[in-house]
Amino acid sequence: MVSPPQVGEIIRLRSWHGVVLDVFTNEVGKTILRVQTVRNIFRRLNPEFIEFDLAPEAIETASMAELEAEVANYEEVLQESLRELVGHVKRNGDSEVR
Repeated sequence: MVSPPQVGEIIRLRSWHGVVLDVFTNEVGKTILRVQTVRNIFRRLNPEFIEFDLAPEAIETASMAELEAEVANYEEVLQESLRELVGHVKRNGDSEVR
């Protein structure tokens, strides 16, 4: 990506996807992106600030399908973790809720 993404665009940086919420220029002329990522939503974290000018070639435009695929992956991992948690209780013979 040669130019900074616009607000509302879906981006990919390394293996994660996010949506650009704001684009700022700091006092030395560097472009700062405020991005909410799928991983941060599942971790219950706030959006991240990313300095676009550090590695503009590492940020790519992504599609809604790619964003939805990452959401689906996190949802499946979360569901599997919950199944494992409940499975620990069931395996130990204490299936009653207290």
